[in-house]
Parts: sequence; C-alpha cells; structure tokens
Amino acid sequence: ASGPGLTKAMLRRKSMLVVRSEYGKTLSAIAATTKKPNDPMQTLKQIETGLYTGSGPNNTVAGVEYSNKEETVAALKSVAYSFVSETTPGTFHDALTEKMMEDGYLSRMTLIEYPGDDPDYNLSPVLVPNEDLIAACGNLCETAARLNGMVDVTVNHKEKDGDIKALPPIPVQLDEEARVFLAEFRLNCKIMLKGQQNNGIRQLWNRAHLKALRLAGLVAVGEAAFIV
Repeated sequence: ASGPGLTKAMLRRKSMLVVRSEYGKTLSAIAATTKKPNDPMQTLKQIETGLYTGSGPNNTVAGVEYSNKEETVAALKSVAYSFVSETTPGTFHDALTEKMMEDGYLSRMTLIEYPGDDPDYNLSPVLVPNEDLIAACGNLCETAARLNGMVDVTVNHKEKDGDIKALPPIPVQLDEEARVFLAEFRLNCKIMLKGQQNNGIRQLWNRAHLKALRLAGLVAVGEAAFIV
C-alpha cells in the first residue's frame, strides 16, 4: 500500500471501500517511520487523512507532486473513501503513539472494541443466500453503480454507458428528534473541550460530533437505502 497508489485508484473509481487485514501491523509500520516523512507508510497516512477531510460530492482532495513524475497524482473531486479492518487489541495498542492522536489521524477512525467471549461454533451455516438477500444485494450494487457513474454533480440522471442512469448524491436529512439529540451532543463536545490541555484528547472531542453525524447517516442509509 502507498499514498500514490491509493490516489491513483481513487482517480479510477471515485468511491472505494478498502478491506484490510491486521491493521495493527499497518499502524506499527506507520509508527516506525514517523521520522521519515517520505516513507511510503507516511505518505499513505497523509493521503488517507486528506481523503477523510475531502470526501464529499463537491469537495476536492489536493493532488500530490513527487520528484518521480510517475508517482505524481492530480487532484481528486467528489470522492468517497472508507476502509474497514480488524486487528488484535495488543498489536493495535502497542502501535499507538502520541503523535497519531495529536495530528488527528486516529481521531478520524471509528474504533469498536469487542471485550466478550468467542461465539459458539455455527453447526448450521447458510451455504446459499435466499432470494430476498440476493435481490437486496443486487439493488444495493445497482444503486452504488449509479452513484459512482455520475460525472457532473449538477446534472441529475445523466446518461452513462449501458442502460443504467447515473444518480446525484442523495443528501441524508435530519428529522427533528435527531436534530435535537445531535445539537445536545455537539454542546456536550464543546463542554468537554473546555480547559482540556491534552491535544490528543482535544482531537477526539473535536471530531466526535462529525463522527456522530456520519454514523447516523450510515444508519439512515441502511434503513432506507433506495429512497431518492
């Protein structure tokens, strides 16, 4: 994995979900090269930070210019980047550094820790998905393809190759209950920031409200994925 490679992949696809294994090892490599700003792991960290900030239908992620012209990449527009991974707690915690907290890299992630026991072995696994699940996955893939196929965000349902029409981004709206709840949470985040001297902790609370909005948006899309 490298920063230029990731950016070039985003140029081809516009939106991407990367599935990684053992992210603690990636984090260890990033920590080991902190004092080497031109190391591939540091450029990967830099690019991922920029993609998080610049993801959105009308946003732009700055390009990167290298002395090796083959690695230079242009600016990205209207991208959506996410990654999901797993790791063992020990590997992850051992790799953490204060700088990762202070520069906002780690605070951009949503971390979920499972403290429970291993689940029982499944003696009756489902080998063939049912028709409803197949249809739902097909609809989801078609919707994603239509959203990815859009070139101009100002033009609704612009025709692309084949019979699939491109879709504009679908804004997720807040109902009144969500609006009140998130406003109270934003105020609580502001209170937690008051007098906080630890910059790493400040970064966590500084992005907490934005992360709540993103998670709420994901839940809303999961419940009503095809409502335009």
